[in-house]
Amino acid sequence: MRQKIAETRLNIVWFLLIGLCGASTQSMAFSGSPPEEAVNPGAINQDHQNRVNAAEQEEGNWLLHGRTYSEQRFSPLKKINDKNVSDLGYALSFDLNAARGLEATPIMRDGVLYVTSTWSVVYAIDARTGEELWMYDPQVPRGWGVK
Repeated sequence: MRQKIAETRLNIVWFLLIGLCGASTQSMAFSGSPPEEAVNPGAINQDHQNRVNAAEQEEGNWLLHGRTYSEQRFSPLKKINDKNVSDLGYALSFDLNAARGLEATPIMRDGVLYVTSTWSVVYAIDARTGEELWMYDPQVPRGWGVK
């Protein structure tokens, strides 16, 4: 007998990061206030592109799947190291309200964590408090899960 999974939780001990893709404004289900780029995804955000191009200098951010275009997945941050990593502890959690498995790379930009959940649902979370800033549900038909 299968045991029902109550909720999938995103546990943030240090930091987690994911990708946020542009989406059409048709069939959107937002809660909270999405940023202007999410409402008008066709507009090119040159500032963001410049930041992504110079991601090596953005030590506290994780702007791409592998942090930079070189996809090395290496953080240059120095506060956590082999001598103090054992001192890390539980910081906060955020319920993704999902019973399916999740696997994604979160994106961190200016203290906001962008996380994808099942069915391509995207959350913007304040990384310091764990507060949901906004959520986007593209309304993927849930019946597709059997395929």
